Amino acid sequence: MWFDTMLGDWVVRLPFHGLRGGAILPLEIPWFDAPWSEVYRAAGDVAYGSDALRHSMSDELPEVRRRRDAGGSS
Repeated sequence: MWFDTMLGDWVVRLPFHGLRGGAILPLEIPWFDAPWSEVYRAAGDVAYGSDALRHSMSDELPEVRRRRDAGGSS
């Protein structure tokens, strides 16, 4: 994580397979002197947010399948 002076925003670099160097994503925190806790929290949300979504979808998926198999609405 670092404050990108050209963007005027805190950014985080995420590695992606097949991309050299990964992707740089803005955290939408436009001030340099932001509290570290806020910067780390935003970076964690960006970096690991898809994991939480994936886990919640996999938790709900069996229930959706059971309803569908039982003839109920999804």
